[in-house]
Amino acid sequence: MKVVSINSLPRFDIKLNSQYSMILPSVVKTEATLNIPIAEVDYPSEWRSFEQSDKTLHLTIGNLQNNTFDRLIDFDNEGLCLKIEYLTIGGFVGFVSDNIGRLINLKYLHLNEVSSISPLVGKLKMLEELVLENCHQLELIPFEIYEIRSLKKLTINRLGYYENFSPRINKLINLEYLTLKDHFPFIADEITQLPKLKCVDIERSQPCIYDIPNLEALHIRVLHSSSLKGINKLSSLKELWLDAREIGDEIAGVKALKYLIIYNFQEASIPDLSQLSNLEVLVFHGCSNLTCIPDSVYRLPALKYLGLRFLNNVRTIPAEINNIPHLQYLEIASEEETAFGELPEFRGGLFVYRQNSWNSHERIN
Repeated sequence: MKVVSINSLPRFDIKLNSQYSMILPSVVKTEATLNIPIAEVDYPSEWRSFEQSDKTLHLTIGNLQNNTFDRLIDFDNEGLCLKIEYLTIGGFVGFVSDNIGRLINLKYLHLNEVSSISPLVGKLKMLEELVLENCHQLELIPFEIYEIRSLKKLTINRLGYYENFSPRINKLINLEYLTLKDHFPFIADEITQLPKLKCVDIERSQPCIYDIPNLEALHIRVLHSSSLKGINKLSSLKELWLDAREIGDEIAGVKALKYLIIYNFQEASIPDLSQLSNLEVLVFHGCSNLTCIPDSVYRLPALKYLGLRFLNNVRTIPAEINNIPHLQYLEIASEEETAFGELPEFRGGLFVYRQNSWNSHERIN
């Protein structure tokens, strides 16, 4: 047996190993520690990291309790302000002041635990990615954020107030990626007016999501199969991450699907998937009531990768797995090495991996 690194698995498997969310493109780059002139702030140097060139600067600042936003950077240094393109603030800073408007070349902004944001954030006309995270005291998302036409990716994660999120979202005409990790009570239909939106990661389903015209990737949580009614309208959908207790037959109508990842399915049988003729990657994760591999899986003509992860009641893997015509990779993940019982003899050309931890796989054949 040969132990292989997860990085040696196929490209799509590397992508699928995110347990939390889709891996979305980001403009953030790796940072390195450098000495640059900033304001005097009372925090250890290891909480800062920078990457700079002659023209740009990437700045990450960590635990900032007892410090204010205006003390983070020497905002009177115009040359420095013009250089900053990437800014991450991890830790409570309270109010993000009008000085945010001086960082006019900012492309990436990540704010954590802020209580208020100046309307001058709307001056960031180069901003491509905005992350608001753990802002439990934030009472208002500035309407000016919806005027940033350059914004391509927006992530909102665990806010305290979000009733006013959606009304103006249709102004973000270049938005491509949207992540909403909160139980938003209402998402306005204006979301369907975003011509470039192609990837949505949302805590729970809402009907308007299925009317987004060019959606290619969706990560969604549903409690009942009725919540999937209308998903077959997503004619461009290629990637679906589905955290679902129940799944209805509508899923078989998403004909363009190439990637399907099903989490936490609670029933003993799954709808017929054999009509998904373009499906290349299929993963069952934590579907504890499944007792066998669904028969329709063996009839998927394009399937290349099958992941069986923590299916505690699936006792055997039948030899019929060899009959899936284009299957190249089979991944088995379990808490016990003896799970799935005695494995069949696998045909040549089918690579089988047993996942012993999240960091390594053991190649079986």
